Amino acid sequence: MCVVDEMIGRTKEQINELVKEWSNQDWANEYDKGHMVLQKVMTFEELMKRNPYRFKWVKKKAKGVGAALDVGCHNGFLACHLTEVGYKVTGIDISSRAIEEAKKNVPEAEFKLVQMNDPLEFPDESFDCVTALEIIEHVPDLGKFMKEVVRVCKKGGQLFFTTPVGDNYDCDQHLRYFKFYDLEKALSDAGLTDFKICRIAKGNGVDGRKLFGVEATK
Repeated sequence: MCVVDEMIGRTKEQINELVKEWSNQDWANEYDKGHMVLQKVMTFEELMKRNPYRFKWVKKKAKGVGAALDVGCHNGFLACHLTEVGYKVTGIDISSRAIEEAKKNVPEAEFKLVQMNDPLEFPDESFDCVTALEIIEHVPDLGKFMKEVVRVCKKGGQLFFTTPVGDNYDCDQHLRYFKFYDLEKALSDAGLTDFKICRIAKGNGVDGRKLFGVEATK
């Protein structure tokens, strides 16, 4: 049984107890199942073109000045785009395999391995831009995660999130799906008041799902 299967039907308190039993490697292995397979048959450039909507959206909106943090950087896809628009990029991920690939793909950026559910190892207000694309549907403790990414973003800095929106449940990867009011509540609970939720792709996002983006200013 995958680690996500064990969450179905459990309360938040029960999930938190389960999470304590899972190692970072458990999470990384689950993550790698769906995200590291295609690299065996496709180049980095080919993979970059598979779902361009979110990358184009961030590049269009981002100011491109200062330091950027890409949370859940995977193989360095977004980090590559962020360096192109002018950021000094730091990427973090729970998968050592992803970090190794990212270092090869985007040598001008810095990449670090992190632990699931641990606080981010950066001082308050370290980054001018923080991105988390297709991440918030995966994290066990959404409130804790949101507060951490807001904490490390500078006052006046930008934050970008994307997530599939819908009612389907993917037990292999996703812990939740969002509707507009879910996103609004998550952002408000994290202390954000200046944000916009928009549609990036309709039926052409990840796996054909509707893909929505959040642009926020701290």
